Order: sequence, then C-alpha cells, then structure tokens
Amino acid sequence: MKRIKILIFIVLLSVGFLFNGELYMLYLDNFQESCYQANFYTDIPTKKVSDDQIIQDFVQTGEKHDVDFFVVDQNIHSAYETETTIYGTKGALQHLASMGIKEGKHQSLFFGEAGVHCEAFKDVRDVTKFDTYYFVGDESKYGDIRSFKADLVDQYSGGFPKLEGSERETWLNLLSVWGLIFGLMLMVTLYSILYYKKETMVRIILGESLIRMFVRNAFADTACFSLLFLLLPQFLQPFSNVKFRISFVILLFVTFLAINVLLNALILRIDYKKDIAGGHDGRGLLRASYLLKIVTTVLVTLILAGNVVIIRDAYNLYRQKDFFEAHKDYSYYHTEYKLDNHLGKSDDDNTAMNHQFYQRFQNKALIYADLTGNLGETYPVILNNRKAIKEVKRQCQPIEQAISSATEDQIYVLIPSFISKKSQEYEYAKEMAGLYFDQNEYGEAKIITYNGDITLTAIHRYNEYETVQYENPIILFNNTIFRMNKDLTGYHWYYTFDTMYDISTQEWESFIREFQLEDQIISKSNVLDVYNHSWDMASRNMRMLLVLSIILLFLEMALIMFIIRLEYQFNAVEMALKKIHGYTLLNRNRRILKTTVFSSLVGILTALILSNILKMPGGVPLVLAGLLLLFLELAYILWRAKKIEKRTISSILKGERI
Repeated sequence: MKRIKILIFIVLLSVGFLFNGELYMLYLDNFQESCYQANFYTDIPTKKVSDDQIIQDFVQTGEKHDVDFFVVDQNIHSAYETETTIYGTKGALQHLASMGIKEGKHQSLFFGEAGVHCEAFKDVRDVTKFDTYYFVGDESKYGDIRSFKADLVDQYSGGFPKLEGSERETWLNLLSVWGLIFGLMLMVTLYSILYYKKETMVRIILGESLIRMFVRNAFADTACFSLLFLLLPQFLQPFSNVKFRISFVILLFVTFLAINVLLNALILRIDYKKDIAGGHDGRGLLRASYLLKIVTTVLVTLILAGNVVIIRDAYNLYRQKDFFEAHKDYSYYHTEYKLDNHLGKSDDDNTAMNHQFYQRFQNKALIYADLTGNLGETYPVILNNRKAIKEVKRQCQPIEQAISSATEDQIYVLIPSFISKKSQEYEYAKEMAGLYFDQNEYGEAKIITYNGDITLTAIHRYNEYETVQYENPIILFNNTIFRMNKDLTGYHWYYTFDTMYDISTQEWESFIREFQLEDQIISKSNVLDVYNHSWDMASRNMRMLLVLSIILLFLEMALIMFIIRLEYQFNAVEMALKKIHGYTLLNRNRRILKTTVFSSLVGILTALILSNILKMPGGVPLVLAGLLLLFLELAYILWRAKKIEKRTISSILKGERI
C-alpha cells in the first residue's frame, strides 16, 4: 500500500507540474491584460516627430510621475512557436519578472516553444507600431497613471487608462488543480490508515509504541513527499516551465503536509474491540471524499465555464473565415486630428473630415457595424449600408424577399418574423432606429419582418477590432445616399472605425494631403490581416484550454474512481446482496449517483454565485459546463462501477478482503 501511495503521489505531482507549464504558455499570451492600459497614437508618417523624441517624451513623463510602463510585441510564427518581445522601464521589467515573465525560451509538452525577450524601452525599435501601453501598479497608482496620460494626451491622443482583465482565472486554475491533487493525496492517506488498522493493533499487542508509530509514519510521509516535491520539478523542467507560480504551489504543499500529519494522528484513536476484529468504518472517509467532490465540482465548473466561453468565441471566429477572405481587398481606415494640433482643428473639424471621407468613398464602403449592447439590451443589432445590403441579399434569400420593394432615401428596420410586435426586442429595434437616424432628417424608419434563418458577421472596434457572427439579428438598413448636410450625431464614429473600404493607395494619399493629415493620427489595416491575427491568437488559446480542461477532467475522474473504490471497500456486503437480489446497476450505485447529481447541482449554483462575485463568465456557458461535467461523471461512474463489480463481487461473496 505504501508503494502504491508513493506511486500515486508521483503521478499526481507530475500531472500538477506539467499543468503549471501548459498554464504558463496560456498566461504568456495574455499576461498584459491584468495591467492598466491606454492607447497612444504615435504613427506619424512624415516623421516630423522622430522615434527618439517619442521615446524621450514617454520616459521623461514616466520619471516625472513615477510611473513604470511597457509595450508588448507578440509574434506567432506557427502553432508551436511564438515570440514575445517586451520593451519597458526598469521597474516594469522587474515587476514582470516577479509575475513570472522572464527572459529566455520556454518549452511546453503540447504547444512547442515560446521565446521571451525583455529590453529597455529606450532601445525600442519602430516605436510607432505600438498603440497600446501597459502600466505597472494597482488601484492606488491609478492617479499617477492618469496624470501620465494627461501629460501626453494632447500630443499622442488616445483614451484614458482602464483595466481590461485580471489574473483571477490563472489563480483559480492553480487552486483547482493543486487543490484536487492534494485533496486526493489526503484521501489516500486516510484510506491507508483505515487499511492498516488491524495491523496497527497487532503491533500494539506486540509492544510497539503508538506514539512512535505515529511519529515514524508522519516523518516518513513528510520526508518522502518533500523529496519528491523537490526532485520532480528538476526532472520535468527541461520539458516544461513547471515552476510557474511555484511560491503559491509551495504554500499549498506546506498546508497539505500539515493536514497530512494531522490525519496520521488518527492512528492514536483506538477502538480495541472493533479494530482487532478487522472492521473498517469508512463512513468518515466517504463523507470527506464527497465533500471534496462538491468543492472540486464548484471549481472545475467555474473553470470549464470560462473555457467554454473562449472556445465558443474561437469557433465563432473560425466561421467568419470565408467572409473575410471574400473581402481581402478591403481595409479599415482611421483618420483623426490630434487634440493639440498645429492646424487649429477642433472636434467639429474631425466630424466634418470623417463625414467627407465616407461621403466620398461610400460607393466603395461596406458597413457591417455591430451595435449590440446599446440601451442595455443583448439582442444582436447590425447596421448595414446600401453596398453591404446588396451582398446580404445575394447570400440571404429571406432578406432579398423582405426588401424587394424597398425605396431609396429610406431607413428600414429588418426584424426576424419570430419577434412579436409586443415583445421587448421589437421596441428595442424601434429605439435603435431613432437613436442612430434622427426622424427629422430621415423620416420615420419602416419596419419589415423577414422569414427564415440568416447569419451575418458584425464588426466593432474599441481598442482592437472585434468581429462576431450572429444568427437572425435585427438589421438597421440605411438605404440613403449620405450627404454632408445631415447630422448623424455620433453615427459617424461607426463608419469611421467599423467600416471596410476598397479604395486605391492614390485615393488614400490624396485625401491625406487634402485634409492635411500627414502628421495627424491615421492608419490603414487590411481586414484579412486583422482577422488572421485574431484567429491565430484565438485558435492557440482554444487548443491550450482544451488541454488544460482535459487535465482537470482527468483529476476529477481520478477522484470519482477513488470514491467508487471506497464504496465497494466499505459497503462490500451491501453491494453483493443488492447484486444477488437483482438490483439494477443504477440502484446498486444509487448513493454515489445521487450524491454526484446533488454535488453537481450545488456546484453549478455555487459557481453561478461566485461568477457574479468574481465577475467571471457565468449564465448559460456555466450551466452548460456544469451539465457537461455531470454527464461525463455519471457515464464514468456507471462504466467504472460495472468494471469493479466484475472484479470484486465474487471475492466479496467468498469473504475475501478486497
């Protein structure tokens, strides 16, 4: 039993450390999201402001406000090779090192190699390609970070700092996996104590000291586990970065050792009559096992829910491939005067210039703007212009039929036929039309319903371009010719940032010269290049999460296997009698099945509450993840129970020890 216990610990520790390495690869792709970030537009085509001047401006402003910052250049060379270069101040690089982001090449069993290079910000090459800057510091530092931004906003524009993400999911992953591992090991320790009860009684009768037995067992466990914990990372380090967040793992390990010593102290509790007869009371162990299962179900459900959301979004992105390949000649354009420009241009001039840009090239422009989320509603809404709706008509017969009699200079709201006039979504559609198209300018929007199912891709840019494919959205169809005399009250930002244009280089350069944009904020991004970059990141994250989810499920199934083994160990006679009297497999294993369903439902409910508190993905994805986990557990329980029965029932009936 002791050898088996050590072997189990080796396997579980190896799984845990390898999980650390794979989690680190996922962390490398997103580590900067846990820092405050802000946009700066430094891409100045005429180079009137040199790279050296830009670097000097940022470094001096950082020193003035005691703010450390960095930028990140991430390149995905292939599915199994990535390179991340970080340019930062000295304090920022030191902070990142404390987070585990260190110089060097990092290996992974499943995802190849990830290279990390850290360099001083003053040595950055081509500083103008970086739009997003990340800042070191927590909420107490936010005032200094805002002051940093305020000093540079007139020169380099961009929004004020905000926090997009956190490391909560990383810590939750670590806690779930290592909590499961150490929980399983504690169950094994408790099981071994019960297993050797009779042998312990024999040793006491032969005169061996009970205290000495406790000290020897506790010391042997502590020494053996500590030695394995120290040696295994050294052996696995060449294959994966197993020391990621090692201080947190050590804290959990020390806690495990302390609890393990306390469990070994149970040997001091003696019931001579019962123990000498060889009876094992496993009710306490079973209760502890089921309690552990409830806790792990909550954690695993939370993690799987987050993974389901990311995998779902990645699949949604994959479905958009044909759309962007069909528009590979289109680009996104961004034109904006700086806040502190030498031309004396105001916000009104910005609006007029963007109006002019769209008016001039509207016949070469496609608008698939994602307006979802406005007015607090979640039903998808997409804005289409005339050119875009022509494409939609060719691809979606329901839309072609619905707008067959559409007239020019009219705004239409296309609503799926299953949305009733009394529904909240119907009123929402009317409100959206009024919000984006003033009735005094465009007249009242006409509402048309369409039959059948359609799928459309929508585009939205906040800091980065985000694209989503929606089923049966509400469509705002702008069937007008845009003219400068119309005030779109903010609608112009949607065609400024979210519109695809197919214009020539000569037309683009001519517009820049005409509106004196040479040293202002301008950019051009090919839509297929933007999509491919997003897909490379999403597909890599999806593969990583699948591997991490499989490891989590493996540990959860190991716990279930242990519980089933205990059921047949401590309730052997009951199981055998039920088999003889014709109870079905479901009835014979009713207790563990019922407990599994109960713990899963409690887990889902608790996970829903925690997801709201921790601001993690919840709702439908969380429930689906919980139900998926429940289905896998029930199927595994029945399969494993049937397999154990074949091996143990005959031994039980013969009175043998199993």
